Amino acid sequence: MKAISRRLGRLEKEWGHALEAERRKAERSNPSPAQWIAKKLDEFGFVRDPKESLIESLARALGLSVLQVRQFLLRRAAGLE
Repeated sequence: MKAISRRLGRLEKEWGHALEAERRKAERSNPSPAQWIAKKLDEFGFVRDPKESLIESLARALGLSVLQVRQFLLRRAAGLE
């Protein structure tokens, strides 16, 4: 078991930087849902107010209240939509 741990430690030292670079590359190509929404809002010309949350910007873009967007997302998460 000790030999495996040492080997894994050496592999992490040798390849850790390459794995970290791949992880960062994957993050850039697969943005989080929040990043995707922010990008789409920007593409459609909706500028976020500095004090406005992402959900507030999304609600404004959709012409809905924040409560309506929240309710929709909760129904969607529950599989009702």
